[in-house]
Amino acid sequence: LRPSVLQELHLNRCKLLPFVNSASEDPDWQVRAAFAYFCPGFVDCFGTHWDDVFLDNLETLMRDDELAVRKLAVDSIPKFAEAWLARGSGGGGGGGEQQQQEEEDVSVSRALVKQRVLEHLLPGFIRLVSDSSVQGRASVAAATGRLLHLLTQTQQSSTQAAAAAAAAAAAAAVDGALVELMTPLMQRILHDEAPAQVALALLQGMRMDEAVLYYGVGNHEDGEEDGREDEATRFSTREGSIPLPLVESQVDLLLPAVIFLASHSSWRLRQAVVEALPPFQLLVGRGHKYDASLQELWQELLLDGVEIVRRAAAAHFILIGKVLGRYPQHGAGRGRRWLEERVIPCVQECLDSPAFKQRQLGLHMVEILLREDCLVHYENSFTLIERELWPLVLARLNDPLANVRLVAASVLEHSFRALPKHLWDSEEAPLVVEIVRLCREDGDRDVRFFAGRVAGRLGVDADEEGEGGGGGRAEWWW
Repeated sequence: LRPSVLQELHLNRCKLLPFVNSASEDPDWQVRAAFAYFCPGFVDCFGTHWDDVFLDNLETLMRDDELAVRKLAVDSIPKFAEAWLARGSGGGGGGGEQQQQEEEDVSVSRALVKQRVLEHLLPGFIRLVSDSSVQGRASVAAATGRLLHLLTQTQQSSTQAAAAAAAAAAAAAVDGALVELMTPLMQRILHDEAPAQVALALLQGMRMDEAVLYYGVGNHEDGEEDGREDEATRFSTREGSIPLPLVESQVDLLLPAVIFLASHSSWRLRQAVVEALPPFQLLVGRGHKYDASLQELWQELLLDGVEIVRRAAAAHFILIGKVLGRYPQHGAGRGRRWLEERVIPCVQECLDSPAFKQRQLGLHMVEILLREDCLVHYENSFTLIERELWPLVLARLNDPLANVRLVAASVLEHSFRALPKHLWDSEEAPLVVEIVRLCREDGDRDVRFFAGRVAGRLGVDADEEGEGGGGGRAEWWW
């Protein structure tokens, strides 16, 4: 822009600033709430030299008498820090020494942002964690989880970029402050008297957003989608290391409280514990003092009385092995050992369980293993599937309970191509023989319907006496 335009822009900002700033002290709480909500956007609008003014206003609003104002002010803090980081991480595309210098500048800038957050913002959070309102404490917990992600991720980015000793020293100093300030705050949140609201908000904020662990629609052959929500956790990973919302020294201080919360009566809290466990598990290796406790906890969660908790536990338990196998910095061979020593025996136990819900869960675990290519990094994966899993899956097609047979057919519909080819690529193949038998002989209409869908995928004509694979589906199933 021309100097005259820049000068005019600066003058306009100076005219607007008193009006905007006065909104933080407005007698009407709705105006103060609006200021708190829009404050992160002012970071870019007014420039760096007004950051301290807006930050002071936010800190004041965090102590406002109105709960809604306090909540919005707290929610704006992570956005404020993200705006700082976005400003500090912009850079050109130079090469050589210029690029190295830019990376060092970005690293130092990020370390300074972290220090600023720790010195000016977290003390306010520590005061607010004693807020009389449960909703106020829950907003602090949610913002703490987002800040934790932000601070640990900037640490990992700066560690990769920091060639300069000054940048590395700054990062190390802030890491110490991170543990010193964040850990007591998180401990108080996890021990809150209303864990179903407050601890839940923190645990949901600690999920591995960059891994990314979330529920979505699974892969479908030939680009098709059946509209069925898939409980399998999907990973969307970028190259390089996975940013964890923890540093290693926090595990011993926080994990006991997380394990305690896993037995809470609220199923939503137990589900949040499941989704927060992978960062802890990736930092807890074999021989760690909490390794056995975590293994027992996974087993308890896989037996949970609420289906969504069981399925979440199954998905995260399996896909930890995928992460360990894909990213060897977590330890050579850990991924294979995790799958062979922990996941496969657990799946076998579920498939052989006398409880039909566990047999269904075992089938869903097989689906995750096959559709998410969890064994793709390992040699002889087909042999492992055929030897350890296939006989048990085939047995479930003959399960005495129709619901289990139905789930077995449904699971195989979209994952059979991940099986060794000789199990399904001919009319004499075991899977084809069983599916044709189900289509023609099974006494349950819905089992025949799903078996007919598998037969269609296999390209097999299982229709007999015009049944069309069992007629229309039962509406109650959907």
